[in-house]
Amino acid sequence: MNKKTGFFFGSFNPLHDGHLYLIREALKRVETLDIYIGNKKRLTRMPWEIRQKSMLQALEHEDLSDRVTILNESTLFQEISIGSYKLAVVGSDIANLISSGNSKIEPDETAHIFRADSYLILDRHDHPIDSTSLNILSKKANVEIVQSTYKLSASGIKKAYVRGENIQSMVPYYIWPIIKDNIHVFKNLPLFQEP
Repeated sequence: MNKKTGFFFGSFNPLHDGHLYLIREALKRVETLDIYIGNKKRLTRMPWEIRQKSMLQALEHEDLSDRVTILNESTLFQEISIGSYKLAVVGSDIANLISSGNSKIEPDETAHIFRADSYLILDRHDHPIDSTSLNILSKKANVEIVQSTYKLSASGIKKAYVRGENIQSMVPYYIWPIIKDNIHVFKNLPLFQEP
């Protein structure tokens, strides 16, 4: 891997403007970007193929297809040599989970993520990076934080859906036709289920 490439991982469930903002910010710092779309099958996730198709459509619409590669679904996260990338890209919600030890991410994945030498973190409005996480990460790597200009997150979109809100305007208009028949999986989120 050449050190002019960044690495961005997430579930992109659903893909939203905050993800696209972070991709554009990463591409200001690296020449190319590899994207890993989480491939663990969960009741709360749209199928990988739908999330991949959403990402491909967004990259084409944003004219970024020539600078971004989506890693194959069969790629295991632990097989990725994160230390070979110039930059690892994460949201503050993930940065907080990784460094707090109270993670929904598997322990072996957490250790693997910490192999990066440099991080670009999107500081989200609904999950700002906490000072403890920032201190831990800063001791291990170079950290740059960019402020989110978007109030919506995937969690917020899913919560809105469970509340019965129309989420069509919360995702890029050009991916709505791709995801609309698969968003019902959000109702499976235990955290959001109503009694």
